[in-house]
Amino acid sequence: MLIGHELIVERFRSAIAAGTLAHAYLFIGPKSVGKRTVAEWLLKEVLNTEHLDAHPDMVRVKRTENPKTGRMREQIALEQIQEARRRFDMRAVCGTKKALLIEEADTLSIGAANALLKTLEEPRGDALIILTAKSEAKILPTLLSRVLCVRFRALSLNDVAEALQERGATHEEAEALSALSNGLPGRALALMQDGKRREEMERELRVIHACFSARSSERVLAVHAILPSYDVDHVKTRSQLFERLALFETVAHKHLLAASGCGMSPLLDADAPTMTLFQAGSILRAIQAAKRRLDAHLDPHLTLIHAVLSYTL
Repeated sequence: MLIGHELIVERFRSAIAAGTLAHAYLFIGPKSVGKRTVAEWLLKEVLNTEHLDAHPDMVRVKRTENPKTGRMREQIALEQIQEARRRFDMRAVCGTKKALLIEEADTLSIGAANALLKTLEEPRGDALIILTAKSEAKILPTLLSRVLCVRFRALSLNDVAEALQERGATHEEAEALSALSNGLPGRALALMQDGKRREEMERELRVIHACFSARSSERVLAVHAILPSYDVDHVKTRSQLFERLALFETVAHKHLLAASGCGMSPLLDADAPTMTLFQAGSILRAIQAAKRRLDAHLDPHLTLIHAVLSYTL
């Protein structure tokens, strides 16, 4: 289900026709922007199949649950890459290509990344390897030097809204969901299909608005509501926290656009504070700093308090 990224898709179509596909690509972009969808489309085209994971020449690697704890692993383990390499090294069964897709390659453990490097250093002639990641920051430089990077940007809100209407959404619903998605088609589709999650996000949105209060005390109180309930599965808890920070960032971005004279977004209340470019920019910088600190596993509560106290409105 492709939405947007027409230029990227067209370039791959041309490369397939000309026989000039590279052996390895890294798709970079935010979560839900469409990296995996385009990767799966490309692999289906190359393998000439509609049933990707049932194809004998297709190998997929992603984070899995730890069978001992029943919780999602934080990293792709060395054993997963070793097993993928074993399968990938087999002779192609159905065609001329062997395909390997590694999702969230920025979660590869050091051992897994080094094991994958051996495959990238000596690529087989019929290889097509695609890695996806939110950014290249956590990808080993040795891996980066052996792949072609393809960057995925958020779509315009109009493009997302049009795609939602084509899939049955009303004009008003499409406009609201495209604003919530901030140009990420995967997020928009998920919200369209999951009314409960949409209601949860709208509740989170009301809490996040308090983080834009001129009173620092109200911002600190809002931090408690932004923090997800503790779960023994800390990977799940961190994922929920980053989703709420993404929504916080989306609202800050709308404030920045309003300060730039681009009009008020439906995500902003009628009584939303009027901000200068400097104020909106400082909030975005604070959110980015908070994400880096959380990535370093610093205390979420103290990190968010520090973030909301670091800007003045």
